[in-house]
Amino acid sequence: MTVKNDEELANTERKLAELDSLISSRRNNAAAAGKVEIQSLTGLANELREEIARYKASSQREAARR
Repeated sequence: MTVKNDEELANTERKLAELDSLISSRRNNAAAAGKVEIQSLTGLANELREEIARYKASSQREAARR
């Protein structure tokens, strides 16, 4: 997945917020979620954070060139 524009950035940030909320609720209710599920969700959240960071860094470089 690669964030290509500001609209995708907004969608990705929204998805990340929802995912962080889900991870938090799963951690608070350990009986409903296994360790593997939480690790998987956390891995996905980290991927989204990396994509957001890459897009923002790329956008800043482009703005500096102008």
